[in-house]
Amino acid sequence: MSDDKILGLVTKEKAFKTIRGAIFSASLTVSLSLTIFIYQRTLEPIYGTVPPNLHLWYVVVGAGSLGVVAPIFNLWTGIGLAGALLSVMPYATYWVSVYSARYHDPVYGPLSTHLAVLAPIIYLGANVRITMETSAPGSPILATPFPAFLSFTGFFGLVKNAAYFSWLTFINSIPSEFLIYGLSVIAISLWGTVGQARYAPPQTVNEKNEKDPKEKGDSPEPSNQEKKKSHDAKAMTGLSFGQKYMFPLIIVLPLIQSYLRPPTLPRPLLEPYNHPSYPLRILSSTQSTTGVIVVGESLPVPSALVGQVPDNHLENIRYLRAGHSLLGGVWIGDKIAYREGSRREDVVVDAHGEPLGDSIYAAFVLQEVARLVDKRAREEHQKALIIGLGAGVAATSLIRHGINTTIVEIDSAVYDVARKFFGLPDPGPGQVFLEDAKRWVKRQQSLPAEEKQLYDIIIHDCFSGGSVPAQIFTVEFWEGLKKLTKPDGVVAVNFAGKINGNASRAILATLQRSFPTCRAFHDSTTEVSEEQMKTTFLNLVFFCTALPGPLTFREPKESDYDFSYLRHHIFTTSREVDLSLVTEGLGAEEEAQYVLTDKKNKLAKWQEESALEHWKVMREVLPDIFWETY
Repeated sequence: MSDDKILGLVTKEKAFKTIRGAIFSASLTVSLSLTIFIYQRTLEPIYGTVPPNLHLWYVVVGAGSLGVVAPIFNLWTGIGLAGALLSVMPYATYWVSVYSARYHDPVYGPLSTHLAVLAPIIYLGANVRITMETSAPGSPILATPFPAFLSFTGFFGLVKNAAYFSWLTFINSIPSEFLIYGLSVIAISLWGTVGQARYAPPQTVNEKNEKDPKEKGDSPEPSNQEKKKSHDAKAMTGLSFGQKYMFPLIIVLPLIQSYLRPPTLPRPLLEPYNHPSYPLRILSSTQSTTGVIVVGESLPVPSALVGQVPDNHLENIRYLRAGHSLLGGVWIGDKIAYREGSRREDVVVDAHGEPLGDSIYAAFVLQEVARLVDKRAREEHQKALIIGLGAGVAATSLIRHGINTTIVEIDSAVYDVARKFFGLPDPGPGQVFLEDAKRWVKRQQSLPAEEKQLYDIIIHDCFSGGSVPAQIFTVEFWEGLKKLTKPDGVVAVNFAGKINGNASRAILATLQRSFPTCRAFHDSTTEVSEEQMKTTFLNLVFFCTALPGPLTFREPKESDYDFSYLRHHIFTTSREVDLSLVTEGLGAEEEAQYVLTDKKNKLAKWQEESALEHWKVMREVLPDIFWETY
């Protein structure tokens, strides 16, 4: 064969190897990004969204870098181990996160879970990527510096890439277990393929092509039979880890999965689930846009369990949670109480006719104070806009008071359970928009004047999981919302945190750019001193208007209370927060630095501390077992 032909074959072989490596590398990147996305989704009901993300990037980059610098497994073993770990990843994530969360540390709990569950898989992914390039002994970086560099830098974007999977709406309908099992099956199939090629006996060589050792002066080559024996011996002894442990591991793991299976429920839940050992019932569980949406009930404690339940067990409540956050709840059963004179038709009932009591959170009733704002021109037919539905407590009250109410909610599952389990009336045709609020506001403000709806009351409540979506707290968003508000209309904005924190300062400073007249109230049912306000995690509701002059409230009437003891208490007692406490110590220039825009928005970063505090508060509101059952 000529030198040109040999050179051409070598060039083609190198090109083929490069293309194969690029395809494999891209597939591995997508697979690892999907694994991280599934891992985050599995972890969210236990830890929420902010706590797991604090150290996730560092763990991924660290584990990936270690796999590139110091791979200890060959290609075959690395793929097999990755497939084995992926097969138990959903179970490992649940159990490790559950036990670590019981220490009530939202920083080191998620970190320990990352290190125990995710880091080994990322390490093996890097190990597989770099060992695919070379089998030469020594450092893979020295043997293949360029692929090693690409592998190393590739891990910096894995966490960011994982977020793109949330854009695929269809993926919400696929259980996390199915997705991760799919990746596991692919890895194990590759392991079998690589293993078959690795342990295949050498090809037979025709007698006529064999070298004559006497003619060539070389030592005689072993026969084909001797080659096969030598290969078999090497396969049995040279890779003892794979031979001795990988096959049993792949076989045993599916058998032990039934013992590792967590008590998580099928989603969607087809029938109510009663906990076998605790007074807890789950009515609904759905994987949706904003996470796992769960409706549960805390039941009365039976006599056999008296003294065994935690002190923070609340009897007779129906709650709505998204991930690791309560979106609302109401009292049920013996805890239902209405003021004297109420009739059956005055009682809110769910879709099954079961009566419901007051809200377990005062914040949702506090938002209704917007109905009491003094207006220059009082109209009979008022219009209200709800952005962020929750359990629908405020929306239900507005509708029952005859106020034409439009609802904008990003998660259809939240709207469905509010209608079915929390007594939300039908707002009417064309009054419900299940989409992103920013996109909806932008579309509405661009409508012709004769088609544009203007609202007397706007309630903006998008707080969940210890944080709010930063993009709907910017000047641009408030200016768009202002165009949908009547001149004397009022905007009520819910926020939770510490009043003198950066996040609170940013929200107030930005609101006042569009709605200069604001007042704020906290939802605590007991008196809170100024010093306590600075250190306590509080729910705040800002009431703002574009009109100059003071914002005042009329005296409530008996009909405003809806026979509710909580509503009567909230409407008739003062819990105003002095706004100077929010901006304390800030000059005009410093305060301007807190204004949020689409291009300059640090709200997500500023909320990290409050999100950790919120996680702890949630663990105090309900016992651990409530958060572990979904």
